[in-house]
Amino acid sequence: MKTRRFRVTGILSAVLGLLATSCNLPQAVPDTTRYYVLSAQPDHPEAPAARRWKIFLLPVDVPLFLRSKPMAVRVAANEVRYIEDARWAEPLDAGIGRVFREQLEAMPAIAQVSTSTSGVGPMPDYEVVIRVLRCEGDTTGSEGLARFIASVEIHSAQGDRLAQDTLHSEVGGWNGKDYDALARKLSEAVRDLASRMPTLLEKAGETKS
Repeated sequence: MKTRRFRVTGILSAVLGLLATSCNLPQAVPDTTRYYVLSAQPDHPEAPAARRWKIFLLPVDVPLFLRSKPMAVRVAANEVRYIEDARWAEPLDAGIGRVFREQLEAMPAIAQVSTSTSGVGPMPDYEVVIRVLRCEGDTTGSEGLARFIASVEIHSAQGDRLAQDTLHSEVGGWNGKDYDALARKLSEAVRDLASRMPTLLEKAGETKS
């Protein structure tokens, strides 16, 4: 009987030990990741001008250091920090291209914006090439800001480069911590650059003629 009692006691001790161990298991850590998108805000003028240009918008080119999902924040001249729990909900090149397209489509001077060569349609007047250089938060100065810089080229349908410019847009007032605000300010910066496209298209038209 003693042997059986010792055996039962041993089993109970083992079970109690397992229960005690399970109580000390690490607790699940809540996922704090948030996902953000760039947003367009097309204007709708009451009396639109006659639509003129038909353009083909090529896929936006984004540098490798901006192709990661986490948002990028520049903390020194040559140092970029990636915010792991603040991520883009779509690839940045797709988001920038979407905002550009929606902004251009709403402009009175733009007759058509195409992004695909499939299907039959009118020949575009110009091809637009956008190469992004910066799309990030910046905390290197006394005031945080959102910075967007892109090189834009206007080509004829035959491939001749007619106009080129590097457009800079900075939106201040970012506190360095609110990433929803950073997404809104970067959206504003992208829209600001899109609003300058008619001027560049005018320049291309002068070169073409």
